[in-house]
Amino acid sequence: MENSYKYFRHGDLWIRPLEKGEEQKGEKLQADKVRLALGEATGHVHLLQGIHPGALITFWGKDGDVNGFTLEDDATITHQEHHMRKMPAGDYVIDKEVEWDYFKEEQRVVAD
Repeated sequence: MENSYKYFRHGDLWIRPLEKGEEQKGEKLQADKVRLALGEATGHVHLLQGIHPGALITFWGKDGDVNGFTLEDDATITHQEHHMRKMPAGDYVIDKEVEWDYFKEEQRVVAD
């Protein structure tokens, strides 16, 4: 069954399908669990894990930040303050939520 969602949200993370022709930037690695983001303020973790034991997730990023991932099979994302989110197989890019600081007149990534 194909998922009808195009974008996924999990807390301050926006997860979208990798667009055709879009590059996977950064070093590629594989693991059975991947920390997508670590909360700067809380220390809480967005953790991606395959539904089936031993399922590997291919992910890419730079300097410890995960920029995207490929799922060969369904997976889940968990976090201490959010509901578990099921992710269907596919190629995804992670965009972090941003906010506008009207006093400094600048955009910044939301701190978790």
